[in-house]
Amino acid sequence: MDENTFLTKTGECQVTESEIIISRETVAGRLSTALFGPTVAKAFGMYLVVGLVLLVNGVFFLYDGQVHLGLVLLLSAFLLVGSIIKNRILSSTSRISLSEISKIEPYPPLTGFRGFFVIHFTRNNKKLQRIIILPGAARDGKAEYKKAKRIIDGISL
Repeated sequence: MDENTFLTKTGECQVTESEIIISRETVAGRLSTALFGPTVAKAFGMYLVVGLVLLVNGVFFLYDGQVHLGLVLLLSAFLLVGSIIKNRILSSTSRISLSEISKIEPYPPLTGFRGFFVIHFTRNNKKLQRIIILPGAARDGKAEYKKAKRIIDGISL
């Protein structure tokens, strides 16, 4: 791994002079690609199906007189579908040209959580976001975040 490459949750990320390249070369990355494919559409589709099942069951339980369970299921459905709507601008692209990037937001790892970066970019006149999630504590996530932050800070936007 060279000096402009850092580990991610599912592979690694390389920053070149002209682009950011994200690969999914670990076991978790290959499993994720096998289950969901190269895009986020299949995952969003599965979440939508679960949300609709929760919605239908919530209405059924409300009609059946089980108000508390019905409300919990309806609330869960609305939160799930709402998160899909909120995150519809997410992209799973593996290559982002540095000229397309408008902003990179770093989020350092908190206790028990992973650090990540949100890359804001424009492609085909559409504003998109790509999230790069870093390894967790088991794979020395704090040190990897520091390395990634140093590399990302070196990008001139």
